[in-house]
Amino acid sequence: MLLKRCNSVYRTEVHAFLKQKYGTSTEAPNDCTYRSPLPAKASVVICGGGVIGTSVAYHLAKLGLTDVVLLEQGRLSGGVTWLSSGVVGCLRKGAERNLCQISVSLYKKLQDDGHDIGWSQHGSINLARTENRMIALKRLVGQAKVQNLSCTFLDKKEIAKMVPNMKVSDLEGGVWIPEDGVVDPAKLCKTMAFLAAQKGVTIVEDCAVMRVTSASQRVKAVQTSDGTIDCEIFINCAGQWARQLGQQADIPVRIPIHAMEHPTIITKAVPGMEHVNAVIRDYDGSMLFQPLQLGCLRIKGFETGAKSAFKDKIPTDFQFKTLEANWDNYGFLLRRLNYRFSGCDHQPAMYMVNGPETFTPDGTWILGEAPEIDNYYVATGFCDMGVSAAGGVGQALAERVMGIDGPLMTDLWSLEIQRFFEGHNTRKFLQDRVPEVLGKHYQVAYPLTEYQTGRRVRLSPLYPILSSNGGIFVARMGYERPMWFTEDSEVIENHVKGGAMQETFAKPRWFDDVEAEYHACREGVCLVDMSSLTKFELWSKGMEVVHLLQYLCANDVDVPIGSIIHTGMLNHHGGYENDCSLVRMEQNRYFMISPTSQITHAWEWISRHLPDDGSTQVTL
Repeated sequence: MLLKRCNSVYRTEVHAFLKQKYGTSTEAPNDCTYRSPLPAKASVVICGGGVIGTSVAYHLAKLGLTDVVLLEQGRLSGGVTWLSSGVVGCLRKGAERNLCQISVSLYKKLQDDGHDIGWSQHGSINLARTENRMIALKRLVGQAKVQNLSCTFLDKKEIAKMVPNMKVSDLEGGVWIPEDGVVDPAKLCKTMAFLAAQKGVTIVEDCAVMRVTSASQRVKAVQTSDGTIDCEIFINCAGQWARQLGQQADIPVRIPIHAMEHPTIITKAVPGMEHVNAVIRDYDGSMLFQPLQLGCLRIKGFETGAKSAFKDKIPTDFQFKTLEANWDNYGFLLRRLNYRFSGCDHQPAMYMVNGPETFTPDGTWILGEAPEIDNYYVATGFCDMGVSAAGGVGQALAERVMGIDGPLMTDLWSLEIQRFFEGHNTRKFLQDRVPEVLGKHYQVAYPLTEYQTGRRVRLSPLYPILSSNGGIFVARMGYERPMWFTEDSEVIENHVKGGAMQETFAKPRWFDDVEAEYHACREGVCLVDMSSLTKFELWSKGMEVVHLLQYLCANDVDVPIGSIIHTGMLNHHGGYENDCSLVRMEQNRYFMISPTSQITHAWEWISRHLPDDGSTQVTL
């Protein structure tokens, strides 16, 4: 009854109320429009006028490349940018943290330079209910301090002083991040677009990208609703439409993302929150509390079992729209609000804003050059972190397009789109996997954490034998691989039911099993199933394949027939692109074995360096 009343009584009144009192508009902004004629050609074409696309355009222009056209099928920020909470948080892992810190620096500078982007830097309080959560936070903080992110641990008393009306009795402590903040996503988007246009970037609204064409597997042109534009580089920043757009290229590009319902609720005033400005993350409750004006909160959660936002294709006219409020699925947000804050109104919700948010199969952002087409770049799948990521991602992608070998280029491997294979991009897999990904967003990231959905996609012929002998499996590029073997029936039963491999940072339960396996292999005979490993054959009519591998590899591969040599394939920095073993089968034929995770990247790296005359071939 409470939820039905929240949905019906407040729905009509709250549009105007939120816009006037709380700075949350549910209407499209009435700003200037960009309706330039479509040029015949450009160096770079960007698809997507959200916060990511405009950031890339801004940074390209800042670096001096202004022969850029940004295409938006509707109005700037009209997809999901305008729906974002605008929270910017930096306590992330590795590369993501670095990019978020760049975003914070950019947003602060834009605000200081007089651009009204609504930036406020009031920090965040990150709560821990358990000892393991505190360990996880300590690990993140330890890494963050290396990159000069200011972090301070808090005890319960300190948290209570900062948020007087919040329940703290169940907490182990928390972390204070003073650099975190909040920005107005729509204003940020339009400001970066305005600054890019000032420098010469062409922006065309109401222009939909229909198809990307290529020649010799390189970007050639972009077909749009306004005509065709020739270009050298295409950047897909289409947000929730990025996957569909990838499939529309003449050589389909795999972009495994899936849009999920991800609602927020605007609450009435919560007692004691009138003077609290810091964002509060209750990780173990899978909740985020964002203070608004007058003590009201914007709340959202990350719960396993979320629904897909769309049954089929995403409508192209989904501009400045929301999904239907779904109180049945997301009413738990109010229960968790009442748990954490006492004295809330018996009907605390004013309005639910239900919008789509894209997530990837592994919960990590997608960035980089597509393996299918040269000069086709992708930036999408930011897992509710798009605004946090935008400033850093725009800089990183612009530097990559411009060929600038800055420090960012060496740190972004974990985000590369080439970490996926074709099985990750099927609709069935994404529909199975992504709800679990959303639910794990705030869960403790234990070592060897494995997803339980989207499994058994690829099986070795030996899988039944390995499984019946106590194999505990992990998935790598869709392949089920035994991580270790056990005779413990409880562990096996838990694994069959999809239970976690371990929920501890201490000595894991598999330690003794692995020790026994080690001694068995060292003192007896070990049979390894290599079905899942990446395997290529390279050959030529003459010695061209030898010359190619000598160029790509660090070691001398001109060895006698029948020899096996381990080597790395290096880039121009001397860094690894692929780790492999080469078997010389004939004078002009090699068999290559690489890690399972390298199949897409290794194929792309070798293919990109094949002679144009076709003298050297590579096959799976």
